[in-house]
Amino acid sequence: LHYPLRRQRQMCIRDRGYEAAAVSTATMVSGLVAIPVTMMIGTLSDRLGRERLLALVLALMGMGVLTLALALSLWHFCLAASLIMIALCASGAVSSALATDRLDSSTLNRALPSLKAAHSAAGMISFIGTGFLLDTVGSGVLYVLIGVLVVGAILLVTQLSLQHATTPARLMRKSRAVQPTPIAK
Repeated sequence: LHYPLRRQRQMCIRDRGYEAAAVSTATMVSGLVAIPVTMMIGTLSDRLGRERLLALVLALMGMGVLTLALALSLWHFCLAASLIMIALCASGAVSSALATDRLDSSTLNRALPSLKAAHSAAGMISFIGTGFLLDTVGSGVLYVLIGVLVVGAILLVTQLSLQHATTPARLMRKSRAVQPTPIAK
């Protein structure tokens, strides 16, 4: 979703009469907001659980898309860009941690690079698909389709979480998450 949303945000800002400097401003603000939030992802992931945080991150993506679709001023674009950037940065980290927790250590050397390759391939495919959809059906339909994808992804993560919760304890791997050190009194 990263590439089509970045392209869509740029086109959306320009379509509403803003110059290239506004696109740069929205990008800069989103980076300044996303960097410190990304630094907290590990702690949030340990406290909330990987699946729950991934669902929350996908919900942030949906809110970013909705904000972008309804944006009327520059600060709306900055907010949408920030929500989307946080979601994109966090989803990569959380999905890698989730794979590390769930997969057997003997398969991780193949699975993690495959996960990263899938993220890259999805970005390229979605970039091409976005251009096609913008030309054929317009931005309104594109926003709806992205929203449907986000809801579908949240449902898949929720189902994954439910499956994990019902797995017998003897079959589950222990989490590799670092346990917090108790504070000495």
